[in-house]
Amino acid sequence: MIADILPPPEYILESYLVTLQLSAAGDIAERESLIARLTTLKADFDTRHTYWLKENLDSELTDIFLKKSYAPAVAFYTTAFDAFVPAIKQGDAALATAALAKMKIDYEAHRKVIDEVVQITTKRIQADEATAKAMIESGTLTMLIILTVSICAAVIAAMIIVRSVLKSIGGEPEYATNMTNLMAEGDLRSQITLSGASEGSLVWAIKRMQDMMMRTTSEIKRAVDTVSTGSHQIATGNIDLSQRTEEQAIALQQTAASMAQLTTTIKQNAASPAREIKSLITNSVDQVATGSELVQQAGATMDDILASVDQVTTIMGQIAVARGE
Repeated sequence: MIADILPPPEYILESYLVTLQLSAAGDIAERESLIARLTTLKADFDTRHTYWLKENLDSELTDIFLKKSYAPAVAFYTTAFDAFVPAIKQGDAALATAALAKMKIDYEAHRKVIDEVVQITTKRIQADEATAKAMIESGTLTMLIILTVSICAAVIAAMIIVRSVLKSIGGEPEYATNMTNLMAEGDLRSQITLSGASEGSLVWAIKRMQDMMMRTTSEIKRAVDTVSTGSHQIATGNIDLSQRTEEQAIALQQTAASMAQLTTTIKQNAASPAREIKSLITNSVDQVATGSELVQQAGATMDDILASVDQVTTIMGQIAVARGE
């Protein structure tokens, strides 16, 4: 609005200045140029007035701007084109001076109202600026509060997340990594501390895995020792069996030899006394008994070997189960 009244077209200041120039114009060309300019200013004034009539101004501005300032402006232009311009064209200085005096009164009345409009508009602009400033300050404060709250919330959320992660790990991530690397390198003796680590945490799981691996390793070692012992027993049994078999074969050979000697003796000494025959028979029976005892010992040795084989089979099954775990 102020742009329309300072400078024109809604402010007739320039129109008043043009009339002053007309009263002092020296030639016809200058007068015609100034009259044309005054006509253009009047047309611009009417156009902007029509524009503002269509705007939804409040009642105060409508009364002052569109009514009180408009009436003296219309009177100014009416006197200018009905009296002043014709007097200038006719060269009637007295009539032109009288018309200019009346136009000055109308101009002063118009300017007074326009100054009031400017003051009202300026105050409103200042009020709007103050309101906008207050809104900006309030908005800035609100944004600062929101930003502060957001930062605090983010920090708290980060702390909660970190605590949750540390709880799920059961300690510092670096500690869990070091323990895992040691286990991967084959070190199962390093002590894993569970201070603060709850059941189900990563460190707790690593500790449990370490204990299980140590148990499995111990069971495998025991199984290997048992297999080694069983293998040694089998070897010893084989050696003992070989020795007993050899002894049995010798005994059987001795028994056969005794039987052959008995047969020969019987043939050669058919007439020998019954006492000698009885002695030979008794000796043969003893030899046969010894051979039978050796055969029984060989059977017992075979039973021991079969028991050792069953024990080895059981141990191998235990090793397979331990590997599966």
